[in-house]
Amino acid sequence: MERYSHLPGRHREPTRTDSHMSRGERLIARALEDHGIAYRYEQPFAVVAHGHVRLCYPDFYLPVQHVILEYAGVQGSQEYDRQLQWKLEQYKALGMRPLVLDPDSFESPWPANLMNHLGTRGVDRQEPRRNRAEAETKGF
Repeated sequence: MERYSHLPGRHREPTRTDSHMSRGERLIARALEDHGIAYRYEQPFAVVAHGHVRLCYPDFYLPVQHVILEYAGVQGSQEYDRQLQWKLEQYKALGMRPLVLDPDSFESPWPANLMNHLGTRGVDRQEPRRNRAEAETKGF
């Protein structure tokens, strides 16, 4: 059920999933790729809540570091915020380390801000091969 994976060192072919990503998610994906960080997009995780199994779909899962990235692109919705908070609690219960990004995360210096946050979670990165993510934040 995995929708998309990026493995460093492999050429990334555009997929139908790219059209399902928000602009913020595309920026995050490109920054991760540019820095050689492996990720899986919307890989489902099963959680048990109130005796029922539910699936959570984190925006990005970094399998090597066991880190979750969620992009909170919807602003001002209490229901969205409530659902995001529930997901974050589930990830923490599974021993994952979630990091939430929002539109303000793309302020300069991007993507250095993301890499610094990931560094505090033990994510090693390569020097960027290109600056697509930074260039695309202009006018975000």
